[in-house]
Amino acid sequence: MEGHSPDVGWQEQRALIIGRAYPEPSKRHIETVCTGAITEDGKVLRLYPISLRYLDDTQQYKLWSWARFRVKKSADDHRKESYRVQENSISVISHVDSPAEQFTLLSKAIVSDRETLEEMYHKDWTSIGVVEIDLVKIEATAAKADWSATKPYTRQSRLDVEVKPLEQPPFELRIWFRCKNNAGCKGHESNLIGWEYMEAFRNFRERYGSESAAIDKIKEALVQRFSDSQKSAYALLGTHSRHPIWMVAQLYFFRKDLQPLMF
Repeated sequence: MEGHSPDVGWQEQRALIIGRAYPEPSKRHIETVCTGAITEDGKVLRLYPISLRYLDDTQQYKLWSWARFRVKKSADDHRKESYRVQENSISVISHVDSPAEQFTLLSKAIVSDRETLEEMYHKDWTSIGVVEIDLVKIEATAAKADWSATKPYTRQSRLDVEVKPLEQPPFELRIWFRCKNNAGCKGHESNLIGWEYMEAFRNFRERYGSESAAIDKIKEALVQRFSDSQKSAYALLGTHSRHPIWMVAQLYFFRKDLQPLMF
């Protein structure tokens, strides 16, 4: 009987990065960054495990990067979009700077409201979608778990690689919103887990000298963006790996008069 090829099930995908969660410590992979991406034909992907900060500089994709990956449908994650990645296959191709092109590609993942996403989740395990939203409020609360207690391996050194410092976010950023296109939406509450928000926190903390001032600046900046009457706000929503809890991985703001391109 012939053995199975290690390449069985793996396929190459070219996809646009539309969201990056803040790194999470991992006992096996040092740390992982759950990444959202979309192919040119509109297929949405959840890509992991990826130790993004440990990749070569040329492999470290950013938001709106086109990249190539070898991927395989996850055998232990029933969510429709979840794919495992061969890290050594990652290559960054280019970057999309045009808001019109960004919106054109992102619009293929837009769903009318989170209520519809809930229905899709229970029907076929759809667990990622983009929804147009109105802001209700943004709040920050102290982090519920301490990594040094719940993930003690974060303090361990390794022989195979120099472990890079990874700061645990000292807060959880929570957003309350209503779905723009559902008059009956009663509102939702979600954690905001995008990498860029923690980076903004660190920059503001350094500039203004305290964590409380930094959090206030993040909230102020987001409220200001939501208040721009010339723009529509969209949220990239995705579920937790172990629980059907929806989180916001990324926020987008596009001009209301922006029209999708015809490729």
